[in-house]
Amino acid sequence: MSYTSKTCVLLAALAAFAMSALPGSPAWAASSAVRDTIKVSSRIDAIVGLSVGFNARGVSSDSVTHLMTLTQTNDAPFLVGPASSGPSVAPVITLSGTPSFTQFGNYTVHWSLANDSLGSVDSTTTLVVHNLVPPSGVKAYYGPLPSTVPIRNGSNIITYLVWDGTVPESDSISWNGYRVRRIIHGITTEPWEVAGQYTDSVEVFHNNTVTLTKTITSALCLNTTNPCAPDSFTFNGTGLFFHGFRNNSLGNGKYVLDYPPGAPVDACTSCWVFVDLGTIAGFPVYYRVTSITSSNGNDFVETPLANSAIVSVTPGAPTAANLEQVAVVPNPYRGHAEWDPAVGEGRIHFIHLPDGATVRIFTASAELVRHLTLDSTRNTGGTTGDLEWDLRNGKGQKVVSGIYVYQVETREGRTRKGHFVIIK
Repeated sequence: MSYTSKTCVLLAALAAFAMSALPGSPAWAASSAVRDTIKVSSRIDAIVGLSVGFNARGVSSDSVTHLMTLTQTNDAPFLVGPASSGPSVAPVITLSGTPSFTQFGNYTVHWSLANDSLGSVDSTTTLVVHNLVPPSGVKAYYGPLPSTVPIRNGSNIITYLVWDGTVPESDSISWNGYRVRRIIHGITTEPWEVAGQYTDSVEVFHNNTVTLTKTITSALCLNTTNPCAPDSFTFNGTGLFFHGFRNNSLGNGKYVLDYPPGAPVDACTSCWVFVDLGTIAGFPVYYRVTSITSSNGNDFVETPLANSAIVSVTPGAPTAANLEQVAVVPNPYRGHAEWDPAVGEGRIHFIHLPDGATVRIFTASAELVRHLTLDSTRNTGGTTGDLEWDLRNGKGQKVVSGIYVYQVETREGRTRKGHFVIIK
């Protein structure tokens, strides 16, 4: 199966030329004095990042063999090809190149054909390079993984990315889908791994026939309750794409997937959502969303990463209704944790804390080291029961290795004690 793009003319097919010379003909040019013609398309469409190639030919329209010279000038800096061809009985000039992501716009190629005795004829080709842009307004949220989702992960947390696709999708020739790239701090082994991908069209070659189809959608549905429609969802990699919010609404302000506060409502038909099932509570995640277009033979061409804003979120463990779920991770702490922001800057997390809970940390000899209070709304993107400690005392000094005792107290006065170990 080969994945390519829309059926736009990237390697342009040449327009057929007319049998007689008609002034103003868009696909070829001729003259009543010179019956020779230039066979070339009047307009060619290309996309930034993809190669484009086309040619012009001098064609004699009478039975007399004579020499012709074809010349061209153009204002496209990426086009490569000879300035002239001939004199010969059938001169040809081929131009090709790959426009960069800063070279979108309209370009003009002027052609001129001269024979050895009768004069010259001119023609013009307009090359339109379509721009591919990433989506705007990307935001990240997180929340508990609903029990209705038939896929689980280790921390029961999912992350939502939401963006508006109006601008990139306005150019139907260039846009062909989206890619979500991410870095999970301390976990991802390669920079900006692909977490998921949606393609708008797929070319399938079977029995010597090329068929253009919509992207195959998964039968995965998050709930059997209407209006959850399988065709609304596309499962790729570790995430789930869907377009708009209408098929997620159950009415009366309820959703199959309950979006965190601040996420768009189901009336946003131009919005896209990517649900990431691969994130882990406590680990910062950085996202970039790119637009993709046709294949260059190896992969889809996508907008440069530098053109896409970085959106970050740190999913947090959900708040608990009781204290039995409270824990310290990692325990023991051995010199570093994967989520540490830098070498020598250690972090441990108290997880599943009730909202507003207070954590007091003591040495084994009952000396107070630090006093922390959970603000469940402090973390952008959703509420959290996760409280981070930077392994420093109240004076900002780093603590030493040893056994420590913690006490959690809720707003209602309930308490729970435990201990953890730090090894440096």
